[in-house]
Amino acid sequence: MHIRGADMKIKVSFLALLLCATPSFADVDGASAATGAPSSLTRVVNVMKGYGVHAAPKCDGATDDSLAMQAIITAAASNARVLIPKGVVCRVHNLSLPSASHLTIEGTLKAPDGPMRTVVNIASGADGVTIDGSGVIDGNRANATVWPRASAGGISSGPAASNVVVRDVTIQHVLHWPLNIVGVSGCTLERIVMRDGHNSPEMAAGTNNCWARHLDIEGIDHDGAWVFYKGVWNSGITDSILKNGYVSGIALYNDNGAQNLSHDIVIKNNEIYGMGKSCIDASVGRGGTNNHYHVTITGNKCYGNDTRGTHLGDFSLNALERSKISGNSSTAVGGATASPGFRIGGTSSELEITENLILNPGPGGTLGVGFTLATTGPRIRIENNTVLDNQATRTTAYGFTGEVPPNSVIRNNAILNTIGGCGALTGPDATTVSRIHKPCTASHHMQ
Repeated sequence: MHIRGADMKIKVSFLALLLCATPSFADVDGASAATGAPSSLTRVVNVMKGYGVHAAPKCDGATDDSLAMQAIITAAASNARVLIPKGVVCRVHNLSLPSASHLTIEGTLKAPDGPMRTVVNIASGADGVTIDGSGVIDGNRANATVWPRASAGGISSGPAASNVVVRDVTIQHVLHWPLNIVGVSGCTLERIVMRDGHNSPEMAAGTNNCWARHLDIEGIDHDGAWVFYKGVWNSGITDSILKNGYVSGIALYNDNGAQNLSHDIVIKNNEIYGMGKSCIDASVGRGGTNNHYHVTITGNKCYGNDTRGTHLGDFSLNALERSKISGNSSTAVGGATASPGFRIGGTSSELEITENLILNPGPGGTLGVGFTLATTGPRIRIENNTVLDNQATRTTAYGFTGEVPPNSVIRNNAILNTIGGCGALTGPDATTVSRIHKPCTASHHMQ
């Protein structure tokens, strides 16, 4: 018995040594321990080495790798981070990321030629999904077509996803939406570059507690550069650059009066220029009579917008209420047509518009205006703003045009070096506002 006991000890010791010498599960499947991974998954699966029984995709830039890639992503969820390494081009579409997925893109995911759906889709109901890396998602806009009854995007989400992170990737050449976050509860979108898309990057339809920051967006040629669409709340976009788009920079939209409104939104410290329409736009579609509300718009720098001459204003506020707009700047908006820095229209009401700068509106003409008032809503406070024309050939006609809204306060606005001074305010309340509140402290010539 003593010999058998000794023999058992030897076998146990040998087994322990064997286990220590056996490659880890991650190594067997072509993965290595992650260093500094931003999620809790500490193993990394390099797709070019396959994963378990799942073969590696070709990633040769020609083969449709969707099925092979999907098999690895599904198997790795909750177990390992999936890596698309540098230097490879994987042709894929409609990759679905389930709960606890982490996809790191260092190479390129490119949509195939012909019919396609979104390149990457965050699955409906998925929780805890991360997409990151310094690589590219390419929608192959020149050669892709739309899958029947589907949209062709870069990254999309199914409804009811939660705890989503997208960071550092580039999304380009997309037929529809570069980034379409729909019905997501809790997300961080940061340091994403987006180029050449047809529709707007957006948060939409029930998305809440989602924050976009340090985005770089250019060349959205049919829609807003960034949109809060059909009812988004407790969310925002900050510290981002949006440029050279066909419509507006940042917008709150819906299509008709039956759709939900957005509220409790922050638009802060963004730089927006070269837009075909407005810098910031709040509007509703056909039949809409209600307004987006509790929106904070502050610290945004807008210049060279309204390149299409829409004369709708750098800040086009047509469906906004109970909101604060302060500390923003508008420079050289519009052109030879009437070009206001702010246009308050529609049914907007209960707005506080303070300490904003409108500089040299209406370049190339003489019809620039600080504020155009065209709302039927009451209680607009416009106070301590500056309208300044510092050009040798002035382009700014007035500080104000339009009708004073009911029960409004307009006072202590510095109107400096405009062609016609403060401007003639009209409406039943115009006399009261002019006599009591003194809307402008105006100087026709710089002192």
